[in-house]
Amino acid sequence: MDEVGELPMETQIALLRVLQEHEFERVGGTRSIQTMFEWFAATNRNLQEAIAAGAFRSDLFYRLNVFPIEIAPLRDDGKYSRTG
Repeated sequence: MDEVGELPMETQIALLRVLQEHEFERVGGTRSIQTMFEWFAATNRNLQEAIAAGAFRSDLFYRLNVFPIEIAPLRDDGKYSRTG
């Protein structure tokens, strides 16, 4: 999921439920569907700052931050440039 830091609070709650309980309900559905999956999320926001500002749930951050991978933007390192 790209830009997980931009999710509205309602969507964060729904995503947290799926991550914790491994189930979801389809829109308009009447039953829960069990699921197992691998999850990758990305954002360019500082989620610690978003948590402090009340814009991102700390419990969702805990679930997503199991194996963090930080990658520098390509503009920060000339070795990734096609001209450099």
